Amino acid sequence: MRYRVFVLAAIAALCVAAGSTAATPTVAVTDLGTLGGQNSYASAVSETGQVVGASEIAGHVAPHAFSWTRGGGMIDLGTLAGGPGHSSVADGVTPSGQVVGNSLTAGGDIHAFSWTKHGGMIDLGTLGGSTSQVARVSPSGAVVGFSTNASGETRAFYWTPDSGMIDIGTLGGPFSFAAAISPSGQVVGTAATANFEEHAFSWTRAGGMVDLGTLSGPGVRADSVATAVSPTGEVVGYSQPPGAGPTHAFSWTAQQGMVDLGAFNGDFTVPTDVAARGQIVGYTLGGGNVITSDAFSWTKQTGFVSLGSLGGDVTFADAVSPSGQVVGTSQLQLQGRGPIHAYSWTAGTGMTDLGTLGGDDSFAGAVTSNGLVAGSAMAADGDQHAALWQTRVGGA
Repeated sequence: MRYRVFVLAAIAALCVAAGSTAATPTVAVTDLGTLGGQNSYASAVSETGQVVGASEIAGHVAPHAFSWTRGGGMIDLGTLAGGPGHSSVADGVTPSGQVVGNSLTAGGDIHAFSWTKHGGMIDLGTLGGSTSQVARVSPSGAVVGFSTNASGETRAFYWTPDSGMIDIGTLGGPFSFAAAISPSGQVVGTAATANFEEHAFSWTRAGGMVDLGTLSGPGVRADSVATAVSPTGEVVGYSQPPGAGPTHAFSWTAQQGMVDLGAFNGDFTVPTDVAARGQIVGYTLGGGNVITSDAFSWTKQTGFVSLGSLGGDVTFADAVSPSGQVVGTSQLQLQGRGPIHAYSWTAGTGMTDLGTLGGDDSFAGAVTSNGLVAGSAMAADGDQHAALWQTRVGGA
């Protein structure tokens, strides 16, 4: 196992308040290595620092799911097929160390799995069809995703060790997809209606599936998509507003219903995550000859705030921590050219380049409340390795 830790000076500091002095963050990055192959990447990290993802193994390009801890290093979680030539990918991890993901089976199908240190990898099965895939896992270990049924339709599912895999239904149409789950077990996603629109939904075991509607209102053909849910039950996503035009971000609660947050910079606006305090992050897509994207943070107090960039015009925000730290990727040069680097952003520090492992590119997609950021970074030899960044502000 190879570890490389170094400290980077913060660059591209962005002061949010005029005349304020941004704190200077420090960043330490750890190369998590691989399972013997050339490339690996991390997809999730727990509050305890357990990192999961996928890595190529020695002699095979097909990746295997892994779990990494500082004490135990990177371990191979195997596959549901049992052989080295088959692949698996870990997508989520709970505070207790349960890992979830997807794997090829011996029959060549993709099935969702759950792995624990004492129970190993178990197949979550399907809803009667051939495939199933994980979307998210709650802190208590409830898994959501989607699966085909015996009729070949795709349905959102909810799984626990006690309940097994449950079909949570649709909004009257032939399909549904689960995107996220809250700590209390509230599931959100997108489902087909009887007239073949796609609407955002919220589902609980007690209340079933609720149609969140669209920003165009009843009686108007329009779609909506739910992308994330906060611990307090706030659902975020995007929808078509009245009339033609770019998608708008929305927030939905049981008390207020669907609220139109607008379109950032007039472009197609896509929220990707929401924190317990109501901070929403995401990105916008601009058209034209060159596709551009601008990452944003939204709160009731500030409205939309641009996170800036590392020099280019392509920036994405992927996740936000309970403390308001945003992570994502940003291009270093204009017009989609040059390297892409992982970044960390807070209202106090602005955007910080997390750097790489000696190569050109890096990517970040998960962050904890204590500043751990998981993703991947290119090494000097051109291989991509799973990486874990520890970010601190003001020597904290």
